[in-house]
Amino acid sequence: MKARLRGLSILVAMCLPGVANASDMRIQLTAFEPTTCEMHFQRAIDSGAPGVYSLGQVQQFCNTPYALTLIHAAAPAGAALQLGGRVVAATSTETIVENYAPPVNRDVQLLAYGVTQQQAMELGSSMTFLVTPRSF
Repeated sequence: MKARLRGLSILVAMCLPGVANASDMRIQLTAFEPTTCEMHFQRAIDSGAPGVYSLGQVQQFCNTPYALTLIHAAAPAGAALQLGGRVVAATSTETIVENYAPPVNRDVQLLAYGVTQQQAMELGSSMTFLVTPRSF
């Protein structure tokens, strides 16, 4: 971004011939960076310790703060979901993982705790990511 702005400054200076000195001119520059939030989920059910299953890999990219809710099949009582380092209690069919998270660019596993293999398969196969960009 800095390189683009430097190039723009040089271009503006070249387009304004006849300016005696810098104190005679004022340039105001406004830039817009589009908000981008993407979550890609690669389902792959795999067992770890008893009652712990990897539901798959998640590629996260969001260039602004965001909220993340997972929509899924009914979770059993006492189940929890982990995305990256954050573990949250799985609630019925919607689980709020992040209410206000900072911008992110990472690949992490989505884990389920306190579930059977069948429940892990149901959770993984029904998983939908609802990402809501938030302002700074």
